[in-house]
Amino acid sequence: MYNEFPNVEVEMWLTELIREYPMARVLADVLPKSPNFHNADFLFDSEKIVAELKILTDDNTDSANNIAKRTELINQFYSDGIIPSTIIDESNWYSLPLSVQTRISDISTRSIAKAAQKANRQIRETREELGLNNYSGMLIIVNNGMRSISPAAIQLKLARLMEWHFSEIHHVIFFTSNLFIRLKEVERPVLVWLSMDCQKGRKIDERFAVNLHKLWMSMVSRKTGIPSNAKEITDMEDFWKAQHK
Repeated sequence: MYNEFPNVEVEMWLTELIREYPMARVLADVLPKSPNFHNADFLFDSEKIVAELKILTDDNTDSANNIAKRTELINQFYSDGIIPSTIIDESNWYSLPLSVQTRISDISTRSIAKAAQKANRQIRETREELGLNNYSGMLIIVNNGMRSISPAAIQLKLARLMEWHFSEIHHVIFFTSNLFIRLKEVERPVLVWLSMDCQKGRKIDERFAVNLHKLWMSMVSRKTGIPSNAKEITDMEDFWKAQHK
């Protein structure tokens, strides 16, 4: 985290933003304290969207269990002649076959799959219980602690998950909070915001995601007193290699 940037209270500030959003509802405000189903977090009635917020906070990449699993997998790849060495670091990571990168990354990103699985259930039950069958499902997922997993790796993981699983989630918004990267094309430290439709199902209006991003930037600027602006990433190779600082 950059010490000069105040801490962003993601859940609190995003909930405040949704309360101010036209024709949107925070379901905790309107449902009983303990509803008889697993509810999602937000409704955007104009856009007909059920949204669930998930915040990634725990980075267990270097836990003893994950290290043991990675070591076993890397040794197997080496024994099978798939990789030339058991030593893997930043200098050779991007020269590995994509399938190898994916299998190794999967060990450290199980929490992302679990978050998506739970969100899928919450969106489904909310649509069923509230009679919102014509609403699309959206996962808003925020990295607020998994420092060792790059934004590009999380984006790839989410894209793969949404392609093959979780039919209730039609759109994903992924952004980082309190975790910055450096990009060659931007002078200042960067927070990431990515929006993507899934391979299946309904599509949402792209203008909605753009507007939500603008409102989020405005909220963060209002709370921190630090101006913000958006810039589209053009150097994708640089982005793919960018790590949290």
